[in-house]
Amino acid sequence: MVFGEAKYPIINPDPTVDDCVKSLRFSDYFNIVGITSGSWAYGYIVGKPARFPTANCAATLGFTFVSLMCLQNTRNRMLGIKENEKEVKKFGMWKKE
Repeated sequence: MVFGEAKYPIINPDPTVDDCVKSLRFSDYFNIVGITSGSWAYGYIVGKPARFPTANCAATLGFTFVSLMCLQNTRNRMLGIKENEKEVKKFGMWKKE
């Protein structure tokens, strides 16, 4: 459900998770690695009595967060809410039937 008009060309008006994963950019992969490893480091620093279990739990939470964030960003690009020039070149624009 889109609230408002799309500012950019629509690629897919109803993208699936598979469509979103196929349209991940390098910056999305960079975010996944960076936020997950940063979460692990934070968990290691603050988890004094049990550093590794705390770090692993924090990394799991960070990975879950960044996965949902990246899916949200790619979905917004597919719906034309965010800048999507690369995706238009790769997948083409949506044609109304």
